[in-house]
Amino acid sequence: MQNGSDVSEFQSRRWRHRPRDPYHDYSLSEMFRRDTVPCLAYPAGMTPIIEPSEIVIRSAVPEAWTDALKLLFQGLPEDMRGRQLEASLDQFRAEPITAAGLLEALSNDSRVGAVWLQLQVGRVANLWPPQAAANAGSQADAVAQKLLTATIELAVRAKSRMIQALLPTDAEREAGRLRTAGFEHIADLLYLVSPASSFPSDAPSDGLEFESFSAGSVARFEAVVERTYLATCDCPRMNGVRPIQEVLEGYRGVGQFDPANWLLVRHGARDVGCLLLANHAEHQLWELVYMGIVPEARGEGFGVAATRHAQWLAGQAGAERLVLAVDAANEPALRGYAAAGFVGWDRRNVWLKRLA
Repeated sequence: MQNGSDVSEFQSRRWRHRPRDPYHDYSLSEMFRRDTVPCLAYPAGMTPIIEPSEIVIRSAVPEAWTDALKLLFQGLPEDMRGRQLEASLDQFRAEPITAAGLLEALSNDSRVGAVWLQLQVGRVANLWPPQAAANAGSQADAVAQKLLTATIELAVRAKSRMIQALLPTDAEREAGRLRTAGFEHIADLLYLVSPASSFPSDAPSDGLEFESFSAGSVARFEAVVERTYLATCDCPRMNGVRPIQEVLEGYRGVGQFDPANWLLVRHGARDVGCLLLANHAEHQLWELVYMGIVPEARGEGFGVAATRHAQWLAGQAGAERLVLAVDAANEPALRGYAAAGFVGWDRRNVWLKRLA
């Protein structure tokens, strides 16, 4: 997927947790105090159904983690809820600070809603959209809006530049809540997978060369990646939200970063694109985090050739599959991935809130 949105298969299925953002100059424990979150004003134009004094928003205490997460995951398919709950609780126990963005809404000491904000490297935050409990009744939308206001405030205090959320394509009520809070629907993502049976058995011989990332090639990587965004068909509304250094920092946060798997794509004596791969060893798969071709080299088959090289590398590492996410409107990329043997398995709406 292009342009550093950091929305990958693992954010929709197993969102990534990062204990600290290197851009912060204060601790997360200071930012996420275990008391009511301040500055909980309603968005302009939103008329509250509940008086603000009746709802308390706070970070969930450890004793409340399970119930808050169960509420948050209530919309997931049944076969996913238990796995997502256990994975999240395991993360909280290993790194308690990652639970600080799990907020709950309380009314008369009863839990009426929950939301989860996850701070990521690269000054971006991911959002599990708010869920209201059944006992919220007609107040559900007001509860959700107050939770969203709290998460926006937290992200601002954390100096995030944007908040992003993924929704199922039929989640109309959640989409309406995000829109009211100032989020934009910027793209639809298709999740594609290539099984090992589609991997080439031999290294592709297509005239391309691949140069691994190194300390001496940082500036070249930044320049090439940025040029691949020119006239892009992949999430073009993400352009310019963050500087390229923060985009690359976000890419590095995906899976297990290995500079050997960050590649400049070269043809002849020129850089024609980039190919960024990440290993998810615990799932026996690799992820094609980003692949892009510079404008002057498009239409020459370099994108398909780079994708086949990615499949070959994944196969050499013993991966069972290679996964990626792509803008559903990016027809050239979809044709190329189909030619390389990728098939679709899911679709999500991407919502974005710009903060800076």
